[in-house]
Amino acid sequence: MPSSAVMNIRHPGISVVWIEKYALYSQSPGESPHSIDHMFLAEVVPYSAQDTYRVRGFRGEETQAFVEFGPGDALSYVNEWLVDRKVRSHDSARELDEAFPNVRYRFSIEDAKGKHEISLLLGGKDGVTRCPDAPKLALSQAGREVSRIDSTLETWIEWSAFEARPPAGSEAALFGGNTIFVLVDNCRGETVFSSGSGQKKETLRPDATRIAIPAGTLEPGIRYTVFVSFINARSTDTVTTDSGVIAGVSVNSIAVELGFTTSGEARDSRSCPPVELRANYRWPGKLKTTGGLRPWPVDSSGLRLEVAQPLRAACTER
Repeated sequence: MPSSAVMNIRHPGISVVWIEKYALYSQSPGESPHSIDHMFLAEVVPYSAQDTYRVRGFRGEETQAFVEFGPGDALSYVNEWLVDRKVRSHDSARELDEAFPNVRYRFSIEDAKGKHEISLLLGGKDGVTRCPDAPKLALSQAGREVSRIDSTLETWIEWSAFEARPPAGSEAALFGGNTIFVLVDNCRGETVFSSGSGQKKETLRPDATRIAIPAGTLEPGIRYTVFVSFINARSTDTVTTDSGVIAGVSVNSIAVELGFTTSGEARDSRSCPPVELRANYRWPGKLKTTGGLRPWPVDSSGLRLEVAQPLRAACTER
């Protein structure tokens, strides 16, 4: 998810190229988080569903692309951003590092701004994967920790500190430094709370350790999931053109999901469905393939955006 540092540089075509080593954890109230997946994510952020673009990614000196984005890709709408995302699960951090070593990653981009290239160091300048430690999450109301929430009261989401150091120099200036995302969705697949999207308000600073959900935001008798992600920025790159900027970002990140339920009875027509849905930024389950990356799945909550008109296979000559 792009930070607020890139919110004002969006123009037709691709605004962000993003690669990520992503460790996922699950937690129950009062317990410690446990690991559920290790993922590699690659994504691009177009300006609109009608944009024409082609993006190819290469590892090191390889000449065959390990990922491609372009016409016909389904777009997701995640926390105020259109995202074309591809992913692959791995059984361990070691397996992830073997499949996607910390070399230089090159991205060839063709869009409304022309033909350009972004270069990113997945493991930063030191070439080491540095996913932050998984934070332990807690919920509190009226000054005490709780596991079942009264929706009429303010709810605090709290987490252990983000210890990773911010990147140095120009990297911090572009990306805005390390950051934290907190989102809450319900069993109907609706995102009901966000700490900041990078579009409409600033994202959380890395020294934050809690945030409040205002009273009345949550509904009675509903199951929810808190999603807390620590983003450790590893490298950045930019291309500046007469018609806009393309920002490249590589990150190592951690996310913890914590489920909880509100007390009381759900309002008419607002009960949890028999098969619960999840917001499309949430972990969809293991996505392990025999080939390369696969499109990020979007469940039946309807948050996938199908392009109304097929996109062309490549940019037209200008």
